[in-house]
Amino acid sequence: MKRALLPLVALLAAPLRAQDAGVAELGVQAVDGREESSKFQEYREVPSGLFLERLTFGVTEPGWRLSVDVEHPGLDDQRIVADWWRPGKVHVQVGYDQTPHWISNTARTLHLQSGGSLLLPDPMQEELQTIPGATVGPRLAQYLDTALPVDLRFRRDTTFGLVDWSPRPGLITHASFSQEQRDGTRPVTLATYFGVGADTTEVAAPVDSTTWNASVGLEFGRERWNVGGSVLYSEYTNHVAAFFGGAGYENALLIDNPLRLTDASPGNVDPLAPNNPAGARFLLSQPPDNRALWVQVEGTARLTDWLRLVAQAGVGQNRQDEFFLPFTLNSAAPTATSDPVPRPVQVLQGDLLTGTPADRYDGKVDLTTYHVRLEATPWEGLDLRAFARSYDYDNQTPLYTVTDYVRADTDLEGIARAALPFAWKKDNLGVEAAYRFASALRGELGYERETWHREFRNTDRSDEDILSAALSWTPAPWVHARLAYRRGDREFDHYDEETFFGEEGFPEGEPVTGAVLEEQRLFDLAARTRDRFDLVARLQPGERLSLGLSAVVIADRYEETEIGRTADDSRGFAVDVAYAFGERTTLYADYGRDTFAFDLDSRYRPVVANVAVDDPLNDWFSHVDDTTDTLGVGLELVLVPDRCRLDVEGRWVDSTTRYGNAFVPGGSPTGDAPPWPDVDNGLTSVEGNLHYRLTSKWEIALGFLRELYDQEDWARDVMKPWMGDVDSGASESVFLGWRIPDYSVSLVRLLATYRF
Repeated sequence: MKRALLPLVALLAAPLRAQDAGVAELGVQAVDGREESSKFQEYREVPSGLFLERLTFGVTEPGWRLSVDVEHPGLDDQRIVADWWRPGKVHVQVGYDQTPHWISNTARTLHLQSGGSLLLPDPMQEELQTIPGATVGPRLAQYLDTALPVDLRFRRDTTFGLVDWSPRPGLITHASFSQEQRDGTRPVTLATYFGVGADTTEVAAPVDSTTWNASVGLEFGRERWNVGGSVLYSEYTNHVAAFFGGAGYENALLIDNPLRLTDASPGNVDPLAPNNPAGARFLLSQPPDNRALWVQVEGTARLTDWLRLVAQAGVGQNRQDEFFLPFTLNSAAPTATSDPVPRPVQVLQGDLLTGTPADRYDGKVDLTTYHVRLEATPWEGLDLRAFARSYDYDNQTPLYTVTDYVRADTDLEGIARAALPFAWKKDNLGVEAAYRFASALRGELGYERETWHREFRNTDRSDEDILSAALSWTPAPWVHARLAYRRGDREFDHYDEETFFGEEGFPEGEPVTGAVLEEQRLFDLAARTRDRFDLVARLQPGERLSLGLSAVVIADRYEETEIGRTADDSRGFAVDVAYAFGERTTLYADYGRDTFAFDLDSRYRPVVANVAVDDPLNDWFSHVDDTTDTLGVGLELVLVPDRCRLDVEGRWVDSTTRYGNAFVPGGSPTGDAPPWPDVDNGLTSVEGNLHYRLTSKWEIALGFLRELYDQEDWARDVMKPWMGDVDSGASESVFLGWRIPDYSVSLVRLLATYRF
């Protein structure tokens, strides 16, 4: 479709006679140094050679107007929007938009894609299955040396439109639609643990889905009130499907096992390859088809000259009812549980004792929301506001119980697991007041209570009391400052560490290796205090100088948590300055630093004689510190007034993540993990553009860009399809080897602009 946009634009422009002003920008560009890394153009396409940057035009006739705006036609990030108006009556808009996501240019794969099936040659699988286990890794490495390159990237293609129509004064109707198509590939990882190590299989999975949305609504208003309503419907369809043995599996991937051609379970091990007791293929679920319907009403009413009411309410429902996938395709895996009374491995709707077999998922979530706000100004200088809002995520999906589940596609775990219909509701109530003490000073106070109700979580209710205060000071038109403080205190009545991990999730009792510590708290549920400070200041003492300052500090403390997240700290500040040297030269600069740090306390729990050892000597503590610095400088220089100008900007961004670990002396040495190295990312760019106006219609611009990206990531930089020579524990793993290499890009372009 993208190559047809230029003829479409020409067709639209041909009949226009009384044209308004339009703009056409045509460029030629040379780019060097971007070949291996996808980072430079991750969400855009940067072309080489001749390209059309933009084309806009319009036409006005008595009673109506048309405008068309086209950006980057023929490229993967193109966009076209056409608008037609009859002032005060009708507005129609249609458009088409593309957004790419280039994930990596460095990946290689052994798998060949056929729909949702990712296939491997039989001779390769057969050889790796039959050779002695000690030689599997080296032989696999030889195959991966000849793996095919594959681009990890997908693109969103979106078509959209809307119509606003006002059949009479005060009444407006709306209708809109959009359809988004995603197509391409993305990385997918499977933990294929074959009983001897943490083996991994990584593939370039297909992306093929459609999402469309439609809405209708209306608004009607009078002098003192207005009301409105809308209905929205959305539907997601995943077109990825896999086929095996004459059967099709929707919303699924079927991935050939690189190490096996035939099925083998622990009870039927190949003597020549005892380390690989897995299935010949893996079935991996993908996002299922789903749909949603939403109805919303809203309105405002001026009750008196100083009192106004604003209200919104909505109800909706999300549905998903796809068939369950088979629990395994491994024909050698057991089909009955290891319970004292064996039963088939199946999904039951209900609990383990009384549930009935189910072949599809009956997912249903009811949504309810409202927001009511009362605003009052009883006298000059005083503003009051009271509000109540709620969001109810009411999960009506049945409880499902899996009588057993497959471990690494080889055998049964030996324990039932329940799929819990998580639900929650959030209510907020609050009051706010603002008073102007003087023309230069304004104060604000507020109180809010936020309450969470949860189902199938460790605490069914938590409350947070939030106090806020702020002062704004404007002693002169060129001075403004605002200081704000916010304090939140979250607490709960009861915390049951067994609710999700034990009794609810495992109807036959939780596994020993997954037993939960009584001292552990999930950070989104735990008692917490939060202090937040915000400062914003702006000075502009004259037409030449402008100064700005902003700062934020957020400190979270989980003082009742012994095991888990114990502290979070976020800090950031930014300063900027701009100075004009006369009317022709402006210099500006900005600097900012953002930091985020958190503390995590944990405990290593070895399993001895099928019992988890709970020993405080095995406690360990982790501190993570993430810092990002940003510096920018720029120059705007008018060389010839109304004729020639120069813009130059340089920017430097550096981000560092540091990890620190500490351990209780005397504990198990297995828990004393070595410290991780720092992770660093840096981006430096210098860009300049020289603009010259040739005539009233023609302008040219000569531009350059020099951009350098540098990354030091100990976990990502070494990635390649076979990692056995880097990590002996991954000697039988198959990776894509995708990474984001450093780049050093140089770009020069000439852009000609014609105004008509």
